[in-house]
Amino acid sequence: MICRFMLATVLLGGLVIPPGCRGAADRVPAGVRGEAVPRTSFNEHWLAGRLGRPAPADPAPPGVEPTEPTFDDPRSVLRWVLSRSPQPAVVYPTEGYYYYTLALGPRTISGNIRLADAAHGRFSVGYFDPLHPADSRSAHYRDGEPGITLRHDPSTRRVVLRADGIERTYLLDASALDPPPMTLLEGERLITGLRDESGYALVLLYHAPSRGMYYTLNPSLATPEPLDGFTVGPHRLRVGRESRFIFFHHPPTGRDVLVAVHRDHIRRNTWFDGPFDQFPPHLRLRETLEEAYPYVIDAGGIDDNGNFLALAGQRLAISPHLEYDSADELARALAATLRVDPGPAAWLAATYEPKRDWRPPPAPIGPDLASPGAHRADRSVAWPANHWGHASARWPSGHDAALSPGWPANHDAATSPRSTPE
Repeated sequence: MICRFMLATVLLGGLVIPPGCRGAADRVPAGVRGEAVPRTSFNEHWLAGRLGRPAPADPAPPGVEPTEPTFDDPRSVLRWVLSRSPQPAVVYPTEGYYYYTLALGPRTISGNIRLADAAHGRFSVGYFDPLHPADSRSAHYRDGEPGITLRHDPSTRRVVLRADGIERTYLLDASALDPPPMTLLEGERLITGLRDESGYALVLLYHAPSRGMYYTLNPSLATPEPLDGFTVGPHRLRVGRESRFIFFHHPPTGRDVLVAVHRDHIRRNTWFDGPFDQFPPHLRLRETLEEAYPYVIDAGGIDDNGNFLALAGQRLAISPHLEYDSADELARALAATLRVDPGPAAWLAATYEPKRDWRPPPAPIGPDLASPGAHRADRSVAWPANHWGHASARWPSGHDAALSPGWPANHDAATSPRSTPE
């Protein structure tokens, strides 16, 4: 999918919602999609219980009772979410999204208030219908606009929003940003700590010799769910009971490396679809990201924080983990890459991201690749495996991974459907 391969944030209130793709903020609790839910619910309430934090306070009277929200009016949704938010509210995910779901007649929408740019006096609201992901709305606001006030205190990480007479305070949680001291392996560099919307506290590391990144559990903070152990050959792994996150346990360092995320959570847009969109928004990482993902240079470049310069509102996704459906599938994938005592190079091989090695085609794409069935080997040498001709000509923006599992490298939709995995 495009979101996994390229982008983490599109300016849709901080959402990534192209047709047929997951959004960066389309976070629906497992079991909610398509079912009856409370009028308004928040990721914060669910996380507080998992993390042993105090229960969110009841919302204060809004002062001005908002009108009924409507899908086509983001301002009405903003007022409603503010009026129902706890006071104060806590934003746990480290990229600064306050996630909510809201029942609107026959719809249940999923969205967020994005506070990543509160220090610059800006915020946004965005949402979509998970049953129809292309159906989405967003709006962007700035302090001083009619009816809008935003105050940000960096010393306390407090953001006070006021919209049309309704005010709430949001606390940007920083408990996972600074991981505990850890012994780094040769070639490693610690990038940051972060907290995913699933509640997991993770550490993002970069291994320069392998030119790749990986996530490990933060051992100093509790996990939001029990982890059960199992083995694949000589290797010990751990799996989250609800999230189905898979971690590889590395005895020499005591680390648990995130190696896989369940594909069903990705399909259903749950809070367990992986931490690719939660690295803090204002890290200065341009040189490291260009080294790890050279294609960003060909895509017009990125700024110091990983935002694409030529693709408005889009941010690089860091997604070094497999997507799996079954334990047998995962065991086969890991057995091919993990050694008896694997280190960073093996972890990165096991969680390989095709976008790390993509380069543009050696010649311009001509009309001969404009339709299915027009595969040309001489034009596809730069495409990663499992891409189809008429879409991969624009890789990664046109690729749909759901249509191509099991195809050999450089095959297109017209010829590859009958291919089988090796």
